[in-house]
Amino acid sequence: MNNSEVSKQFLEKEEALSKEIRRLASEVDAEYVFQTLAFRQICNVYSNYSEAKHDSIPAILELAAFYLYPFFGQNTNWYPEQVEEIIKDIVELNGIRSGPIAFDEKYNDTERHLQLYSEIVRGDSYPSQTRKIIEGILVPHDDWFKTKIDIGPKRALEIIDAYLKARNSNDEKQRETYIFLHEHLYF
Repeated sequence: MNNSEVSKQFLEKEEALSKEIRRLASEVDAEYVFQTLAFRQICNVYSNYSEAKHDSIPAILELAAFYLYPFFGQNTNWYPEQVEEIIKDIVELNGIRSGPIAFDEKYNDTERHLQLYSEIVRGDSYPSQTRKIIEGILVPHDDWFKTKIDIGPKRALEIIDAYLKARNSNDEKQRETYIFLHEHLYF
């Protein structure tokens, strides 16, 4: 079997899992499924933590949110077998997502490495990256957050912005006071 055939098999499996996840998610309480998966992942981190394992947790939660969020609030059924099936499918899909890239002949080794690495890199080095993630992923679901915790990501960002503006203004005033005192008292 050549690389393009292997890549094709990965893509077909990914498509089949995607369809099955959507079908099952439409039949159960998708929000409950997401909460269950998130809780399991968090508990697993604390009980079996290792650097090699923890990178994929945000990725699997992002993947679960992508598939499950459109079904939030549409159904309140809770069928344990289906909940477990969805979680199993999401875990499997998360495991094979980078498969087609690994065998795709259109990528050179450097491109392939970067593509595969981008699937597991998580975390935010800079506030601007965190802000873009919040605006791009969380703010569109502002109403859901407001109903659950009485504040949405958009308002949280506004509060942070106001705090930073006040803090920066205060820092500037302190800097000016220091310069004034330094110039007039010490020289």
